[in-house]
Amino acid sequence: MQPKNILSYLLPRILFILAVMGLLLAYNYRSQIKDFTDSYIEKFRNDFSSSSQSIRRRPLSVLERETKLAMYVGEPFQSFSPEDWGNFWNIIYGTFPKEPSELPFLPRSSRQLTMEEVKQELRSLYPEPFNYFRDEHWESFFGLVLK
Repeated sequence: MQPKNILSYLLPRILFILAVMGLLLAYNYRSQIKDFTDSYIEKFRNDFSSSSQSIRRRPLSVLERETKLAMYVGEPFQSFSPEDWGNFWNIIYGTFPKEPSELPFLPRSSRQLTMEEVKQELRSLYPEPFNYFRDEHWESFFGLVLK
């Protein structure tokens, strides 16, 4: 037999054997596969429904907001570098993994910080202006940042 004939003879048989073995494994582990797919789909539905309700979207340009923050609030915004601005906007608009997953094979749930968590994070990172903010200051701050 020539090598081309051997390959054309053996390849379909090897693929058939692998397909049968795959089907047997899938049949043997069907309950685990069903549990995995059901829990993954349920997690996706929960994440999608909860995140679509209260998601904050970052605008295309934040330059005007950065200028107003530096002008109205002052420090630390006046001396922010581009990296500092990136970290600041990530706190406002970013998503963070918070809750551990129910099952070990699922990814962690991620969500945006609530307004109270944003306040706490800003107070810890930039204590100088934010520790002195009252409720009316926070309202005008978020009005400027999230408008």
